[in-house]
Amino acid sequence: MTRAMNAGSRVPPGSKRAPDPAAPAAGAASLLLKGIAAAPGIAFGAVHVLAPVEIPVPEDDLQPAAVESETERFLRTIDKAREQVTFLRARVAEDVGEEEARIFDAQLLFLEDRLVIEPVLARIKSERKAAAYVFRHHVVRMIEALEDSDDEFRRERADVFRDIKRRVLRLLVGLDEDRPAFPAHCVLLGREIAPSDAALLDRAGVVGFATEYGGVTAHAAIMARSKGVPAVVGVRGLLRHLRPGDLAIIDGLDGAVVLNPSPDVLAAYERRRDEYQAFEGSLTGLRDLPAVTTDGRRIELGANLETPGDVEHVLEHGADSIGLYRTEFFYIDRARMPDEQEQFAAYRDVAERMNPRPVIIRTMDLGGDKVASYLGADRGDRESNPFLGWRGIRFSLEHRDAFRTQLRAIYRASRYGRVKLMLPMIATVEEIRAARALAADVIGELDRARVPHGDRVEFGIMVETPSAVLIADVLAREVDFFSVGTNDLIQYTLAADRSNPKTAGLYQPLHPAILRSLRIVVDAARAERIWVGICGEMAADPLAVVLLVGLGFDELSVSPFLLPEVKTVVRAIAYADARAVAEEALRLDSAAAVRTLVLARMAGLLPQFLLV
Repeated sequence: MTRAMNAGSRVPPGSKRAPDPAAPAAGAASLLLKGIAAAPGIAFGAVHVLAPVEIPVPEDDLQPAAVESETERFLRTIDKAREQVTFLRARVAEDVGEEEARIFDAQLLFLEDRLVIEPVLARIKSERKAAAYVFRHHVVRMIEALEDSDDEFRRERADVFRDIKRRVLRLLVGLDEDRPAFPAHCVLLGREIAPSDAALLDRAGVVGFATEYGGVTAHAAIMARSKGVPAVVGVRGLLRHLRPGDLAIIDGLDGAVVLNPSPDVLAAYERRRDEYQAFEGSLTGLRDLPAVTTDGRRIELGANLETPGDVEHVLEHGADSIGLYRTEFFYIDRARMPDEQEQFAAYRDVAERMNPRPVIIRTMDLGGDKVASYLGADRGDRESNPFLGWRGIRFSLEHRDAFRTQLRAIYRASRYGRVKLMLPMIATVEEIRAARALAADVIGELDRARVPHGDRVEFGIMVETPSAVLIADVLAREVDFFSVGTNDLIQYTLAADRSNPKTAGLYQPLHPAILRSLRIVVDAARAERIWVGICGEMAADPLAVVLLVGLGFDELSVSPFLLPEVKTVVRAIAYADARAVAEEALRLDSAAAVRTLVLARMAGLLPQFLLV
């Protein structure tokens, strides 16, 4: 099954999981559209279009005597909006969970941000314009800045601004609170789904949804996974193809949307849905079984952690460890720098709940456009290519105070579990040495202050740049472990932006150049007797899992939701066979040839559902 981590991501080019729409349904052409799988599952239903509603706001001039009352009305409206969001947050916390409810914290911060409130108040007074007109103009500029960002995370945060813009404008112009009503058993399609709308989704109404924009960390996607609603995001041009009365299939496994499927395609998806449900049911018994090949090689299966609240999913799906604990959530969507105590509490909570299972905490992978204002977003030095710029470890070493704060919190939390530390975006040995020196200084500082911390924290790096691959033998002598970040490694090695439709076809995880790079990394790790894992999307593709086991990786880390399926693959194959397949694959000349080879060798060994 060629899917990706984090409950799905962009399906690797060449994937053919979804049945092709073979013949048009009566009265409409059948159409297969591809996007990003955001929440697993398959759903069918009549289309309900969530059309964006633009609230009319006239450009009214104020009389001088009305300016003060208008500013006061605006502030009262902000207070009312805050009350509504607080209520919605409490409802989500009760119905779904505290972690999911935190998606509304960004809206509350927005409503308290002086960079939002004060400019609006100033313009009401200076231009004598109505609050609704000034507010809309100000927030639209903020939204456009996010939408123009090169960073996916910041683009996805635009939904927060649009959602709160709609709420505040409705209050300012005197409209009732907008609560969407969805027909029963519909498939919801739209440009995007606002966090407030996603919070009100009910599976009795909306059985699945797809959007033109967004990614797997968008708030609607997070809510869909929590509610068990199949979802696909990032389906470009989706709304252009819709007509009243359309039927749609949402394939949240492979990121496919089928409009007006032919009878044959509909029947194929019904079988696929039934197979998936049966397969999912069979995975329950795998939770406490080890990931061991048929000839006895144990593979550690880790889970990628987006936020601390996801630990429940990690434990439910039987992970051996947390192979990647992303910490960017501390720094984005907030008005201030997270302090040491706040970070320590979150790291400690995860470490304690996972103990004795290891937890690999990746230090802040910020930079480029993914920067909070207090860390330099307002410097005015926008980078033309942030993915090749000031990010990852480069950014951390520049912001040493913030880096020290995070290191102190990590080392303090290590006292409560098996915490490991991992540096992102390493390209040179000097970066590792500089980070190690800073970490040693932090440990000395904690010791002098008699602040308790763990005795030993393993120090590792992400291998995600071609330079790190080529000097892996040098880097291996400096660290305790490697974890390969295939998402960036593939696009850097093949010079192909996977989010760019014009180059997405070149983003090929099974490309011989990628397999050979992985072999170099594993060989370097073996030579220095250090542990080597992988935490990119590639580790969730069943065909790639066969090759990764064969290449000699010790650990595979994926979305917790995909762990049972990866475990199914590992337990179905022999390490000796996987090694033979990997050796043969290394001699092939194309990704297509590699795929054909693995499919042929695994036929009869893996469930057909995973290989279609």
